[in-house]
Amino acid sequence: ADIVAGLAVWAVLVPTSMAYAGIADVPPLVGLYTVPLPLIAYAIFGSSRTMVIGPDSATALLSGVTVGAVASQGSSDFLALTSALAMAVGVFFLVFGLLRMGWVANFIPEPAMKGFIEGLVWVTIIGQVPKVIGITGGEGDFFEKLWQVIGNLSNADLMTSIVGISSLVLLFALKKFLPRVPSALTAVALAVIAVMVFDLDSKGVRIVGEQKAGLPPFGFARVSLADLQAIIPGALAIVLIGYAESLGASKAAAAKVGGKIDPNQELLSHGPANIGSALSSGFVVVGSLYKTSVAMSAGGKTQLANLVSAFFVVRTLMVLMPLFKNLPVATLGAIVIQAILGLSDFSYMTRLVGINVRVFAVAMVAFFGVLSLSVLHGIALGVVLALVLLIYHAS
Repeated sequence: ADIVAGLAVWAVLVPTSMAYAGIADVPPLVGLYTVPLPLIAYAIFGSSRTMVIGPDSATALLSGVTVGAVASQGSSDFLALTSALAMAVGVFFLVFGLLRMGWVANFIPEPAMKGFIEGLVWVTIIGQVPKVIGITGGEGDFFEKLWQVIGNLSNADLMTSIVGISSLVLLFALKKFLPRVPSALTAVALAVIAVMVFDLDSKGVRIVGEQKAGLPPFGFARVSLADLQAIIPGALAIVLIGYAESLGASKAAAAKVGGKIDPNQELLSHGPANIGSALSSGFVVVGSLYKTSVAMSAGGKTQLANLVSAFFVVRTLMVLMPLFKNLPVATLGAIVIQAILGLSDFSYMTRLVGINVRVFAVAMVAFFGVLSLSVLHGIALGVVLALVLLIYHAS
């Protein structure tokens, strides 16, 4: 059962990791570099029987935003800082775990977290829309990017739009009508075949291109002390948000398959997982409820499933990378949009209005803070406002 579950998780991990690499503003290949060592590290140190750790949309976006403020996208410094950020996150996880600071996650109130995630959903989507329809992406906050997308709609590439929108429709259709079919891998396979059969790359469809097969480059990223200091606030934010998300995923898994979750051990396990990702030129990783649910629905019982997934991801890197040469970037954008929409829970916001207007205000501050200021400022505003309200009630 674990071998079957490992194959099912592999079928999800490969396309989503390559897609989430785009959110972190790094090449798709880096997404696969990120996977094997964290899976092995969590299998050794984690307290959950079935949780799957790997690239995540929220922390990938935080990684891209944090590193993008220091280095220009596409440069060697950007890639080095992305791995250095994963290393810093891993060290913080280890330190917090050794100090038994699992209670820190309680300082992120659920309304602020929900508002942050809702804002994150739309910031991520507006960043992927240009890839799906073949237009130039814009800069700025959500509203500036939205205005730029609307202004460039007339310049959308027809063939790219057909591929991107078709991929998106296929992903949602498979999820609804054939939930056991690996929708992302199916969409990738069909898109690659379409590019090869109809020669779509010569008709304006942007593809991933030649990917170097082989194991990832191992070693420490070399960055300056000033650049390292600049990414520390982002690393702390990733630790807090990633830990809250991972703890929720591990507890949900334990509720279904049994077992006991140790919050401090979860902190410790994320340390070597992120350090392993950094040493293999990857980016930050956290526990994923979506991938964990895939493992459980496929019958996974233990962390052996994750070791099987890690093995097949390594085989993919060494043998199967030429198959991804003709993968359309629009399909990767569609995979991100479909996955990130699964995090949206707008009904939670509407329920908050009837429960407590002040608590609803906390969620809205986080939501609009993410849209209009930045990802980090949005969650910070929500947490600060929630703490102010707490002090107000206590006084």
